[in-house]
Amino acid sequence: MTLSTTKNAPAPRLGKVAALLTLAAAAGLSLATGVAGPASAATKFDGTWTLDHAGTGQVVFNGDYTYASTCQKLPTFPLANCPAPVGTFAINGAYVSLTGSNGTSVALRMSGPVGAPTGLSAIQPYYNGLILDRGATFKCSTFYDSTYAFAKGPLATTNADRTQAFALGSNQALGARSAANYVFLAETAPGYFVKGNCP
Repeated sequence: MTLSTTKNAPAPRLGKVAALLTLAAAAGLSLATGVAGPASAATKFDGTWTLDHAGTGQVVFNGDYTYASTCQKLPTFPLANCPAPVGTFAINGAYVSLTGSNGTSVALRMSGPVGAPTGLSAIQPYYNGLILDRGATFKCSTFYDSTYAFAKGPLATTNADRTQAFALGSNQALGARSAANYVFLAETAPGYFVKGNCP
């Protein structure tokens, strides 16, 4: 936002403008950009988010559009892409893009209410993407698909002849590895799955 003045503006008006500028500065607003500055900025992501799938750790979003991450991908999810330890983020429609100080970037899709998202995900083929939920504690996630799809991704393993599927972590039998055999899997701890829904 830019302010314009006329050459012969009366002094009281300039005094009001100066007072408004002083108040805006005190509130942390940047008149040059029209966006709240770090002193008063807030985003719908502010706070701690916990990695619930494909990795461990947390991402903390700050009101000044910076973030800090302790994300570590799990070895069984080779395609997962953790954000750099520190960087900035931007909101673009239904996505938030994290750009690390090392030049890497990660895009996460929001889920939940538009004004206050409850989840962020980077779902890649075969369940390799990160899933984060708001808060500082792990939250169980339920997945539903065929044992063929789960075995193609990292949520299930197979026997030597690839005819039977087993839940990753618990090694619970899921039945035949087949595109017609649909099951629920609950991730009760990072990278640990059991047959059924979350408790």
